[in-house]
Amino acid sequence: MIINKRPAGIMKIRTAWSEEENRRYYAVNDVVKALTGTTDSINYIKKMRNDDKALAESWTSIVKTFPLLTLRGIKQINCANSEGLKKIVNSIPSPKAKEFKTKLSETDNSEQLFETLAKTAIIEVFSVKRAKL
Repeated sequence: MIINKRPAGIMKIRTAWSEEENRRYYAVNDVVKALTGTTDSINYIKKMRNDDKALAESWTSIVKTFPLLTLRGIKQINCANSEGLKKIVNSIPSPKAKEFKTKLSETDNSEQLFETLAKTAIIEVFSVKRAKL
């Protein structure tokens, strides 16, 4: 099987609103893509969790799933609020995330920083085409 990734467009960071908590959650994959430039955020996050045991251990308490639109319809997507994202972002090893991590450490309002990122970051989206050999 050959897997080809092809550009499918651009998008902003997806968000979800928790009525129970009265707060915004952000799609973890989108934030990681925006801050690192990776096209494979799933494996990038797996590697982050393998390398950072504290992140791996706290993952289920900082990440919730929400139904969000994907290229293949609505799917349950891992999302985190601003406090959870702060822990995730601080585990990103990419030098591309350094500037954002510095801003994050200098602010008392991480929610506003993530809202700005969600509104301004542009992520290139790839669709996957599988072909049989």
